[in-house]
Amino acid sequence: MSQKVERELARDEHPLFRFAVGESRRGVVLMIDLREGLHVEHHCERTLHEREIGNPQFHWTFQKLLYDCLHDFIVEMFERNPQIRGNRYQGPGDKSERTQDMDVSPQISPLRAGRYPLSR
Repeated sequence: MSQKVERELARDEHPLFRFAVGESRRGVVLMIDLREGLHVEHHCERTLHEREIGNPQFHWTFQKLLYDCLHDFIVEMFERNPQIRGNRYQGPGDKSERTQDMDVSPQISPLRAGRYPLSR
């Protein structure tokens, strides 16, 4: 099963991401990391189950899954956004100081902790 995923993954190359495949007892693990030299560490894993890999449409579903993973990977890298709890800045009409009212402490997301279920 992992060879099938590796074949699909070999078709994709990106200047910012490294892709790898591993095995677990639950299936094949797709791993995405940022390339070296970006001075940011970020890691994502997604387990592909046998039924997903065995799907006759795997070629197409894998591409969608990979792009969904990359989208989530990038979004999870935000260090500050309106959805972070404690972010009290409301917008241009708010008279408060942005830097004082925003929670700028790093948030530990499931993705950063290495436990990110990217399936939908």
